[in-house]
Amino acid sequence: MIPTAESAVDEIAEDDTAEFGRSAELLPHERANLATIETVFPLWNRRDVEAIVAHYAEDIVWHNVAMGEVLRGKAQVRAFLESLFAALPDLTIEVTLRVPRGSFVAEEYLIRGTHEGPMFGLPA
Repeated sequence: MIPTAESAVDEIAEDDTAEFGRSAELLPHERANLATIETVFPLWNRRDVEAIVAHYAEDIVWHNVAMGEVLRGKAQVRAFLESLFAALPDLTIEVTLRVPRGSFVAEEYLIRGTHEGPMFGLPA
């Protein structure tokens, strides 16, 4: 099971030395956002670009924090995913943490794969 903000609440409640204190319960729309994101996760491991892109609005703004770039719209997200999956054809993703708050869901994850094509300015 992937840890979420809600499961962390239980751990914090049991630990009197927790640094950050108790988190608020998830609101209904936060639960809905979390459920939606959880349906996208298996599509990454199948490398199903069209199914992944179908989950997003036409005007998606994707913040690729690792690369310091912002992708705007489905076309840019699709192009990024296609190049990523071409460079790492056996890519797998493991989500290690999900934190839903407000209208956002942040994720921490590990991506693994064999580097077989140009990616992030690096040759294969």
